[in-house]
Amino acid sequence: MKRFTPDCSMHMSHEMAFMRETPDGAYMEYQDHLAVKTQRDNLAARVTELELVLQGLPQVAVDGGWTAKGISDYARLLEDRLAVPVRLPTVYLVSDGKLSGKMIKADEAVEAIQAAGFTVVRDDQ
Repeated sequence: MKRFTPDCSMHMSHEMAFMRETPDGAYMEYQDHLAVKTQRDNLAARVTELELVLQGLPQVAVDGGWTAKGISDYARLLEDRLAVPVRLPTVYLVSDGKLSGKMIKADEAVEAIQAAGFTVVRDDQ
């Protein structure tokens, strides 16, 4: 919306200074403009919320134009994947004086987790 600046006498410019032009060329009064401004602000807040939702989706979903059903199915697939426990390898009993307890080999644990379809990031030192 653009501000109307009339090309007429001074007394008219005072009245029209608070008028706004609509896309169809008509003018609305200032109090009507406040409702439109509030609606615009609400829509901007909703856009921000939707952008946050999109940040959690894979790029393939955004580019491919997934439907709500497609996103729901994808979420269900991830939930099902997380519901299945990962079977870790055999536990070894260790007792060498300094260290004792139940342990598993790190490489075997990583392989089991990767076999279940999860990504493993290791900090090797």
